[in-house]
Amino acid sequence: MAPTHGKKRKARARDAYCAGLNSFPALFLLSVPKKFKAFQGEGNPSKDPNILNCHPAYAAGMPIALCDPILAKFQDDVEGGIELIEDDLEFETFKAPLLILEVKPEFGLRSGCAYLEATAYYVEFMKKLRKSCAVEKSQFPVFLIYLAGSYLGIAGAAFLEKPVCEPLVPVMPLFVLPHNEHMLLETSCLFKALKIALSDLEKFYDQLRNQQDLDISDLNDQLYM
Repeated sequence: MAPTHGKKRKARARDAYCAGLNSFPALFLLSVPKKFKAFQGEGNPSKDPNILNCHPAYAAGMPIALCDPILAKFQDDVEGGIELIEDDLEFETFKAPLLILEVKPEFGLRSGCAYLEATAYYVEFMKKLRKSCAVEKSQFPVFLIYLAGSYLGIAGAAFLEKPVCEPLVPVMPLFVLPHNEHMLLETSCLFKALKIALSDLEKFYDQLRNQQDLDISDLNDQLYM
């Protein structure tokens, strides 16, 4: 089947974006909100933002749950419809780049923003992948986990014409709240939904790797070298 006009336009936009990746600043600079604002061109109406991660607010793309069914299912599972069982703390070892984790000691400007840096690492992953033919076949959905002190947030990322990143759930406290059973159950549902989603995402990347003969796990290792 011949590519549609929309797919051709999307492919051209992605190619143009990938061509400019090497001009992006170092990742450690992008965790500083002031530097990230300059990178996004905030306050400059003639400049389009480089990452559609809702920073600033107008830098928004398609709702992330519409970008990939696995991200959408995770969001639905967190909100209900899954049953917690005793083995929900057991996680398998995954080989594919299923998530990006960024940790900061606290919220605030001094240590940088864990969410912003996680979105920047997603762009860095696309740098490693931009010359692969697999880029034309997938939107590369990934979970972004950002931890600030004892608070956890989970976002989703996908590569459309530009990287689209968006929080999927509110930030959750990880410390014990003995008198708030509702929040404890919400946190439990969050981790079970993440476990299910990571399993679904692993299967997706296994299929992609088999189709493309692409060692995505090696690319993910290169990201942290």
